[in-house]
Amino acid sequence: MEQLKPRRLRAGDSVAVVSTSWGGPHAYPHVFEAGLRTLTDRLGLRVKEFPTARMSPNELSANPRARAADLNAAFADPSVAAVIASIGGDDSARILPYLDADVIRANPKILMGWSDTCTQLVFCHNLGLVTFHGPAVMAGLAQLWNFPEAEAHLRAMLFEPSESLLYEPFPRWTNSYLDWNAPDNDGRVEALQPHDGWNWLSGNGARSGRLFGGCIEVLEFLKGSRHWPGEDFWTDRILFLETSEDKPTIDQVRYWLFNYGIQGVFDRAAG
Repeated sequence: MEQLKPRRLRAGDSVAVVSTSWGGPHAYPHVFEAGLRTLTDRLGLRVKEFPTARMSPNELSANPRARAADLNAAFADPSVAAVIASIGGDDSARILPYLDADVIRANPKILMGWSDTCTQLVFCHNLGLVTFHGPAVMAGLAQLWNFPEAEAHLRAMLFEPSESLLYEPFPRWTNSYLDWNAPDNDGRVEALQPHDGWNWLSGNGARSGRLFGGCIEVLEFLKGSRHWPGEDFWTDRILFLETSEDKPTIDQVRYWLFNYGIQGVFDRAAG
């Protein structure tokens, strides 16, 4: 399949913000606004909020078609250079039957998010689009000012032309945000901890391949559906996985990985 690579962002570009999963901006508008300020004030972008952006969680839950319509409209809009999710959730798989594959394929642009946004990243990846597993408005961008190295990495990925990128571990990390119920905690995080670098559990030598992956719990929603990749897809892939804040048990993760194994994923993947 032809690889559809969207163009890089430039200062002044317009980016669409959509809520394709949970209505976090309605629940915690101060955190949402902090993320929007990162896009405008730190990254120099213009924000175009689509109708779902600030819908209530109940409205969004009842209207998967509306959520899909926003994503379709964002891809079709020639003034939009990128589409960024407001936040994740746990039911965006319900919008997939209503996404317009022809519109998305004809208008390749940056699509970025993580957690439950993985359903749309997989959908678009299966169309050949290069997608971006990265920060959402409320979960990542709102907190970006705490992590200058992460901001530099984001700029390198989305804005700056380069033939390659050396992905180095960030020097500091944190395990959580401060309580969003407090209005002052619009982008604050718990105390930063020093990072001890990459930890390699097994294997050796260099590997190369095309990246595929996402939130391991959300990918479970897609297994067995028409959106799950076929056997040949996995050849020479580099599989990456993240767990959610729900903190699945070791046994749960082991069972999920076992399923990848019996599909033959680990026999075909490069790493």
